[in-house]
Amino acid sequence: MNVLFVDDQISVLDGIEAGVHFDTLGIENVYYATSAKRAMEIIGNNPVDVVVSDVEMPGEDGLWLVRNIREQYPEMLTVLLTSHADFEYAQESVRLGCFDYIVQPAPAEEIERVLRRALQHIYERNKRNQLYEGLHRAAHLAGLSRHRRKTGPGPDSHLRSVSQK
Repeated sequence: MNVLFVDDQISVLDGIEAGVHFDTLGIENVYYATSAKRAMEIIGNNPVDVVVSDVEMPGEDGLWLVRNIREQYPEMLTVLLTSHADFEYAQESVRLGCFDYIVQPAPAEEIERVLRRALQHIYERNKRNQLYEGLHRAAHLAGLSRHRRKTGPGPDSHLRSVSQK
Protein backbone atom coordinates (compact mmCIF):
# COMPACT_ATOMS: atom_id res chain seq x y z
CA MET A 1 0.00 0.00 0.00
CA ASN A 2 1.09 3.55 -0.70
CA VAL A 3 0.25 6.69 1.25
CA LEU A 4 0.60 10.38 0.42
CA PHE A 5 0.75 13.09 3.11
CA VAL A 6 0.00 16.67 2.11
CA ASP A 7 0.70 19.64 4.37
CA ASP A 8 2.18 23.06 3.68
CA GLN A 9 4.09 22.92 6.97
CA ILE A 10 7.25 20.89 6.48
CA SER A 11 7.58 20.45 10.25
CA VAL A 12 4.28 18.53 10.29
CA LEU A 13 5.47 16.26 7.48
CA ASP A 14 8.79 15.74 9.28
CA GLY A 15 6.93 14.80 12.47
CA ILE A 16 4.77 12.29 10.60
CA GLU A 17 7.81 10.80 8.90
CA ALA A 18 9.67 10.46 12.19
CA GLY A 19 6.77 9.27 14.34
CA VAL A 20 4.65 6.89 12.26
CA HIS A 21 5.89 3.29 11.95
CA PHE A 22 5.06 2.73 8.30
CA ASP A 23 6.95 -0.56 8.05
CA THR A 24 4.88 -2.22 10.78
CA LEU A 25 1.70 -1.07 9.03
CA GLY A 26 2.77 -2.74 5.79
CA ILE A 27 3.02 0.54 3.89
CA GLU A 28 5.43 0.21 1.00
CA ASN A 29 5.80 3.80 -0.18
CA VAL A 30 5.20 7.09 1.58
CA TYR A 31 5.03 10.27 -0.47
CA TYR A 32 5.03 13.86 0.81
CA ALA A 33 3.76 17.04 -0.81
CA THR A 34 3.61 20.62 0.44
CA SER A 35 0.73 21.68 -1.83
CA ALA A 36 -2.47 20.26 -3.27
CA LYS A 37 -1.22 20.78 -6.83
CA ARG A 38 2.01 18.88 -6.10
CA ALA A 39 -0.09 16.13 -4.52
CA MET A 40 -2.10 15.75 -7.75
CA GLU A 41 1.18 15.46 -9.69
CA ILE A 42 2.40 12.72 -7.35
CA ILE A 43 -0.93 10.89 -7.61
CA GLY A 44 -0.78 11.14 -11.40
CA ASN A 45 2.68 9.55 -11.50
CA ASN A 46 2.54 7.02 -8.65
CA PRO A 47 0.09 4.46 -7.31
CA VAL A 48 -1.45 5.95 -4.16
CA ASP A 49 -4.03 4.20 -2.01
CA VAL A 50 -4.57 6.73 0.79
CA VAL A 51 -4.14 10.51 0.88
CA VAL A 52 -3.88 12.31 4.23
CA SER A 53 -4.14 16.05 3.67
CA ASP A 54 -4.20 19.23 5.68
CA VAL A 55 -7.32 21.29 5.04
CA GLU A 56 -5.92 24.82 5.10
CA MET A 57 -3.02 25.45 2.75
CA PRO A 58 -2.04 28.42 0.60
CA GLY A 59 -3.39 28.23 -2.93
CA GLU A 60 -5.55 25.16 -3.43
CA ASP A 61 -6.67 23.71 -0.11
CA GLY A 62 -7.30 20.17 1.09
CA LEU A 63 -11.00 20.32 0.18
CA TRP A 64 -10.05 21.18 -3.40
CA LEU A 65 -7.67 18.23 -3.37
CA VAL A 66 -10.32 15.82 -2.08
CA ARG A 67 -12.82 17.02 -4.73
CA ASN A 68 -10.25 16.42 -7.48
CA ILE A 69 -9.35 13.00 -6.12
CA ARG A 70 -13.07 12.06 -5.98
CA GLU A 71 -13.50 13.05 -9.63
CA GLN A 72 -10.37 11.38 -10.99
CA TYR A 73 -9.67 8.54 -8.53
CA PRO A 74 -12.95 7.59 -6.83
CA GLU A 75 -11.49 4.45 -5.20
CA MET A 76 -8.73 6.38 -3.41
CA LEU A 77 -9.29 6.91 0.31
CA THR A 78 -8.88 10.41 1.71
CA VAL A 79 -8.32 11.62 5.26
CA LEU A 80 -8.37 15.26 6.26
CA LEU A 81 -5.85 16.44 8.82
CA THR A 82 -6.30 19.86 10.39
CA SER A 83 -5.47 21.92 13.43
CA HIS A 84 -8.94 23.46 13.30
CA ALA A 85 -11.70 21.56 15.09
CA ASP A 86 -14.20 23.39 12.90
CA PHE A 87 -17.55 21.65 12.50
CA GLU A 88 -17.93 23.00 8.95
CA TYR A 89 -14.72 21.26 7.85
CA ALA A 90 -15.85 18.01 9.41
CA GLN A 91 -19.25 18.34 7.76
CA GLU A 92 -17.69 19.06 4.37
CA SER A 93 -15.33 16.09 4.73
CA VAL A 94 -18.37 13.84 5.24
CA ARG A 95 -20.10 15.35 2.19
CA LEU A 96 -16.98 14.69 0.12
CA GLY A 97 -16.80 11.07 1.25
CA CYS A 98 -13.59 11.30 3.28
CA PHE A 99 -12.62 8.14 5.12
CA ASP A 100 -11.72 10.01 8.30
CA TYR A 101 -10.94 13.40 9.83
CA ILE A 102 -8.03 13.92 12.24
CA VAL A 103 -7.67 16.99 14.46
CA GLN A 104 -4.08 18.13 15.04
CA PRO A 105 -2.01 17.90 17.04
CA ALA A 106 -2.54 14.17 16.72
CA PRO A 107 -0.07 11.71 18.18
CA ALA A 108 1.58 9.30 15.76
CA GLU A 109 -0.50 6.50 17.30
CA GLU A 110 -3.72 8.22 16.17
CA ILE A 111 -2.42 8.57 12.61
CA GLU A 112 -1.34 4.90 12.70
CA ARG A 113 -4.80 3.87 13.95
CA VAL A 114 -6.50 5.70 11.07
CA LEU A 115 -4.04 4.27 8.54
CA ARG A 116 -4.58 0.75 9.93
CA ARG A 117 -8.35 1.14 9.49
CA ALA A 118 -7.91 2.57 5.98
CA LEU A 119 -5.62 -0.29 4.94
CA GLN A 120 -8.06 -2.84 6.39
CA HIS A 121 -10.87 -1.17 4.43
CA ILE A 122 -8.83 -1.40 1.20
CA TYR A 123 -7.95 -5.04 1.89
CA GLU A 124 -11.60 -5.96 2.48
CA ARG A 125 -12.73 -4.01 -0.61
CA ASN A 126 -10.14 -5.81 -2.74
CA LYS A 127 -11.20 -9.22 -1.39
CA ARG A 128 -14.86 -8.36 -2.04
CA ASN A 129 -14.02 -7.26 -5.61
CA GLN A 130 -12.12 -10.52 -6.22
CA LEU A 131 -15.11 -12.50 -4.95
CA TYR A 132 -17.52 -10.59 -7.21
CA GLU A 133 -15.23 -11.08 -10.20
CA GLY A 134 -15.05 -14.82 -9.49
CA LEU A 135 -18.83 -15.05 -9.17
CA HIS A 136 -19.29 -13.06 -12.36
CA ARG A 137 -16.91 -15.38 -14.25
CA ALA A 138 -18.67 -18.45 -12.87
CA ALA A 139 -22.09 -17.05 -13.83
CA HIS A 140 -20.79 -16.21 -17.29
CA LEU A 141 -19.41 -19.73 -17.77
CA ALA A 142 -22.64 -21.26 -16.45
CA GLY A 143 -24.59 -19.11 -18.91
CA LEU A 144 -22.44 -20.34 -21.80
CA SER A 145 -22.98 -23.93 -20.70
CA ARG A 146 -26.78 -23.46 -20.54
CA HIS A 147 -26.72 -21.74 -23.93
CA ARG A 148 -24.97 -24.72 -25.50
CA ARG A 149 -27.47 -27.15 -23.99
CA LYS A 150 -30.46 -25.10 -25.21
CA THR A 151 -29.19 -24.82 -28.77
CA GLY A 152 -28.56 -28.54 -29.02
CA PRO A 153 -25.78 -30.26 -30.88
CA GLY A 154 -23.45 -28.27 -33.06
CA PRO A 155 -24.00 -27.88 -36.83
CA ASP A 156 -21.55 -30.67 -37.70
CA SER A 157 -23.01 -33.22 -35.28
CA HIS A 158 -24.97 -35.02 -38.03
CA LEU A 159 -21.76 -35.55 -39.96
CA ARG A 160 -20.21 -37.40 -37.07
CA SER A 161 -23.22 -39.61 -36.62
CA VAL A 162 -23.47 -40.31 -40.38
CA SER A 163 -19.80 -41.15 -40.67
CA GLN A 164 -20.01 -43.48 -37.69
CA LYS A 165 -22.66 -45.67 -39.43
